[in-house]
Amino acid sequence: MVEDMLAYKGIIVTHMTVREWAEKFGWQYSNFGPSPYTPPWRHMAS
Repeated sequence: MVEDMLAYKGIIVTHMTVREWAEKFGWQYSNFGPSPYTPPWRHMAS
């Protein structure tokens, strides 16, 4: 899927490259967003 999206933009990558990126940067995306334990008042707009 990622390979297809990048190929559409003219960027050719191998499946192994995508796997290496996932190993290197995947934890950052999995930790993105508020914690499930964030208090409700933290989500209120100011």
